[in-house]
Amino acid sequence: MVKSGSRLILPPKKISNNLYAGITGGAWDYKFRDDDKTGIFYTDPRVEDHGGGPSAYIGPTITFDNRNNNTYTTKGLIVNAYFQAIHGMFGNNDYKGGFFNIEYSQFFLLAPKWVLGLDVQEQSLTGSTSPFYLLPGLGSDELMRGYYNGRFRDRNMIAGQAELRYRLSDRIGFAGFVGGGEVFKSSFSTSELKPNYGGGIRYFFDVEKGLAVRIDYGVGQKIPNEKRLTGFYIALGQSF
Repeated sequence: MVKSGSRLILPPKKISNNLYAGITGGAWDYKFRDDDKTGIFYTDPRVEDHGGGPSAYIGPTITFDNRNNNTYTTKGLIVNAYFQAIHGMFGNNDYKGGFFNIEYSQFFLLAPKWVLGLDVQEQSLTGSTSPFYLLPGLGSDELMRGYYNGRFRDRNMIAGQAELRYRLSDRIGFAGFVGGGEVFKSSFSTSELKPNYGGGIRYFFDVEKGLAVRIDYGVGQKIPNEKRLTGFYIALGQSF
C-alpha cells in the first residue's frame, strides 16, 4: 500500500489554563495493487474499497495538557481528541464519513527514579462504508508494541497500556510495559482482547531537555500455527 498526501494544522489556540483547540485539514491518496487477486483481500466481501483512492478531510482538535514536561513526563496528564470529516474525491467520491480519535495519558512519580505511565486510546471510523485503508489498526512503536500495524483492523479500536520507567542515571533509563487492545466492528468483547508486554532501554542524549533514543522489544499473542507475534523498535522520544 502506498500513501501520499499533505496536512495543514492551524496553530492551536489557548482556550484556558492547559486547554487548547485548533483545526486540522488535509488530503491523501491511498493506492494498493496486487497481481494475485485470489486472496481474501480481494475475495472477502468484508474488505471494502481495497483499491484505495484520494480523500480530503477537515475537523477540530482539542487538547488538555498539564504535564510538567512533554519529553520526559514525571507527573500530570494529557488528553487529546480530534475528529476528521472525510470526503472522497474524484473517482473515490462515493465515500462520506469521518474518523474520531481520543487518547488519554497520565503519569505518576512513585519515587525519585520511578515513574508510572498510563495510556488509553480509542479510534472509530464513521460512515456507511468501511474503506480498508481508513480502518483503525492495532500495533505501532508506541501502542500495542509486538503487533505490526495492519494485521488486525476494523471500524473501532481500543487499547491501553501501563509503563513503569526507571531512570538509572542522567543518561540511562529502563522501562517495562504491559497492555491490551482489540479492534471490532460494533461491539467490544473482552474474550477477543489481545495482550502485549515487553521492555526496553532509554539513552538520553540531551539530559536537559529529556530527549532520548528508545529501544523496545514487544511481545504479542500466539496465533495457532504461527510464531508468537513480536516486534523490535528503535525510535526517538518516549512511547507516550
